[in-house]
Amino acid sequence: MAKNEIEEKLPHTAVATWGGYIYQGKIALYYCLALMLENAADSKKFTLQLDSIDDFAILLDGVCQSMHQVKAYKSDDFSAYAGAIKDQLEKSKGYPGSKVLFHSSKNVVVPDDFLVIYSPVAFYSYNKGAGAENYCGLSEVDSLLEKLIGDFYSKYDPSSGYKISSEYLQWSRNLLEDIVVSKIISMHAEIQLTDGAVQRQVASREKISFSIFLDVLSTELTSAILCESYFFSVILKDIGNYYIEFCEENELEDEDLYKLGRCVARINKFDIGRLKIFMRSTLPSKKGRFNSLAEYKDETLSSDDFQFGLFKIFDDLIESEFDGGGRSASFYWELSGGSFYPTAIHQGKQSTGAVCKKIVDNAIKHDVEFLYESGTLITTDIDADSIFSVVNVGARGGGLQDHKKFNKFKDVALVSIANLPSGIKK
Repeated sequence: MAKNEIEEKLPHTAVATWGGYIYQGKIALYYCLALMLENAADSKKFTLQLDSIDDFAILLDGVCQSMHQVKAYKSDDFSAYAGAIKDQLEKSKGYPGSKVLFHSSKNVVVPDDFLVIYSPVAFYSYNKGAGAENYCGLSEVDSLLEKLIGDFYSKYDPSSGYKISSEYLQWSRNLLEDIVVSKIISMHAEIQLTDGAVQRQVASREKISFSIFLDVLSTELTSAILCESYFFSVILKDIGNYYIEFCEENELEDEDLYKLGRCVARINKFDIGRLKIFMRSTLPSKKGRFNSLAEYKDETLSSDDFQFGLFKIFDDLIESEFDGGGRSASFYWELSGGSFYPTAIHQGKQSTGAVCKKIVDNAIKHDVEFLYESGTLITTDIDADSIFSVVNVGARGGGLQDHKKFNKFKDVALVSIANLPSGIKK
């Protein structure tokens, strides 16, 4: 069978266009945990499939047991969801006997005749302690996941009370999430950067055995898990969450959504070393020591930096050029012989001196090679002909003067979005 014929037979995937791919992964994990809590032994036979039959599906010996649609829309009006529900209803005809569940981040008021018209589709009900509700908000999904994990430990390992501490539950959640979300992130990156119907093949091949989840839940977690790979996955999820929030707040058109999606996809393909370099280049005024991703996570990560700084710059400009290895700064624009680099600096003009001083101080302390390439750093609102000229560095002849890269600092400028050359503005 020809490749294009195979792709036509594969179910449609929404990973490429839906900004809530991380939320989708969290909801898939929630449902898996609920099944494992019911019967851990029997659940070992199940497999989670991502973005093929539906947004996710549960399989037993290759047969679909339940199919799930996940929506993180801003609206709570049923009309916003009716089309997706109808599509799911039609799709379910190919999987008789399967549960057909719809997940929403908003409290959607369904019509009185919903069951009559849309059966077997049903809104999934989440246990929220005092009662059950047919939605799971973006802001509450983490706490609901940790509640389920705590219930699992209490049921299957009641003698280990320390496992239900908030810290231990957070470790467990992040490790379990990474099993699902890392696959979705990888799929998202591959799909965003690949043309054509290959999207369907990328999604259809991703399956996860429940035994992998159970292995994490049966492992003794200690501070030893707080290694680079752990924080690497946490940081990528955080960036993904900021991306979702930015897209929702700014209601991006398709072209801009895809452009920003490709930028995030490239970040998602970084390895640990490249992620560190990226953070140094985009957050040059931050205090993080960057000896490890744990220090970065504790000291520098901010939603505001990405939403009001880096993502705004990516959104307001034409799509950047990209270098995944040669340059210290992966994203850049070349114009009239000059190089421009995006940053997450979003402070106002009154902070110019303080920001420049921090950039210089951090570059000296951490030997940030990115700054030694010279060029212009793009900010949202700050302009400076040289990061050195506006900063109080003390008496000439001091430590900065003696620094081997001293002259390079004088060649690094800051420019606001408003004063960028028109050639790189969209």
